[in-house]
Amino acid sequence: MAGEWSLVLKATLSPMLRWLPGGVLRWRYPIPKCQECLTAVAPGVGPHIYVNAERSPAIVGLNLTLMNRLPFPVKVDGIHLALRLEDSALTNGDQIVRMTIPAGGIQQIALSEIHLSEGQVGIVRKHTNESPILKVTGYITCESPVGDFTRNLQLETRAFIYRGGQR
Repeated sequence: MAGEWSLVLKATLSPMLRWLPGGVLRWRYPIPKCQECLTAVAPGVGPHIYVNAERSPAIVGLNLTLMNRLPFPVKVDGIHLALRLEDSALTNGDQIVRMTIPAGGIQQIALSEIHLSEGQVGIVRKHTNESPILKVTGYITCESPVGDFTRNLQLETRAFIYRGGQR
């Protein structure tokens, strides 16, 4: 019952929060609370890792879902990712993502294709499991009316390795 009332109160007060001065917003929503209210999840069935001869080696289809539980929009500027294939470090890098997550909204981010070097392909080929766990760590850089902040990521998803005719 208390959860329903908080949602009604949030929906009622959201239009008024757009007009509040930044100092009041910063007092009500400090940066740690903003970080806590931005949630990132990865689907349980994740990307495809191609290490076959028919296609250039790459990680394709890595998606993240961001949920904004704040009463104001949050702009995402970029994402820094570090990927591990079970216990083996695979790759890391930055992706520029410019999007706005509306207040109380959900936004899907489809990350661009991540190309793999020969050394990284060797790491993938060492795994005998065709669908290992891909661990995604890093952070998301965000802007909001109360200030800029980063949100740490620590996600897991199941990847599928396409080896082609090689074993």
